[in-house]
Formats: sequence, C-alpha cells, structure tokens
Amino acid sequence: MLRDVIGSKSTYIMPDDKVDQEVLIPALSRADSFDFAVGYFNSGALRSIAPGLADFVNNTESRIRLITSPQLEDSDYIAIQRGNTEPVDVLADRLNMLIDEVQISEDHLAKHTLDCLSYLIAAKRLVLKIAYQRQGIFHSKFWLIRS
Repeated sequence: MLRDVIGSKSTYIMPDDKVDQEVLIPALSRADSFDFAVGYFNSGALRSIAPGLADFVNNTESRIRLITSPQLEDSDYIAIQRGNTEPVDVLADRLNMLIDEVQISEDHLAKHTLDCLSYLIAAKRLVLKIAYQRQGIFHSKFWLIRS
C-alpha cells in the first residue's frame, strides 16, 4: 500500500518539503499507474525522480500519462519529437545500450534524461498531451499514483 511507503505526513508544502524524495520516488517504486499534469514540464523532472521512475518502468508495463502546457524547453521539444517521429531509431539506440544491461537504471535515467524521454515516448510508455487554453496557460499540478 502506498501509505506504508510514503509515511504518515499528510501535507507537503513546496518548495520547503522534498516531494520528489519523500513522496514521488517511494510511491513510484511501488506504483501500478502514474498520471500527472503540470503547467510547465521539463525533462529535468524525470532526473529528479529517476530512482522511482526506473522502478516503475522496469516493474510495470503501464504507461505514464502526462498533460502539460505547450511551454517546453527546446531540448525537451526535440526529444519529444524524436520519440514520436523516429521511434524505430530511438528503440534501436536503446537496444544497443541494453546489450550490457538488463534494465533501465536510475543512473542512466539521470545521465541521459533527454534520450530516456525520447525512449519512453517511442516505446509507448509515456503518453504526452499538450493542453491549450483560449486564455492564459494550463497550470494544473497533480500526481495520481496507484498501486
């Protein structure tokens, strides 16, 4: 049960509390599904939750579902485009990296974040939706993690 993993604290206030280390990483390590929405997505977020994300990717076949605004870093946009338009190449590159490995590791997720973003999209493990609004920007923030 997720409550057993993340402890009894019921309120986290950012940026004082380390939500990634205290909640997201332990929860993702045991999760069966992971959906989240953020106003601004940056692949660095994957780096900050790499230990839990590696466990999630290796221990489930579930897709990660993400909704974000169209405000993306150029490097993230390129990685997303690569995952969508060149999935065979991305998967072949990852296969070559796996020759000496068995699973995606926390270390690789942290060091090769943009490649991992492309891989997750190409492998259909990350479903990314861009939210457009008539006025303002999409700025929701939530994480739904189920086990």
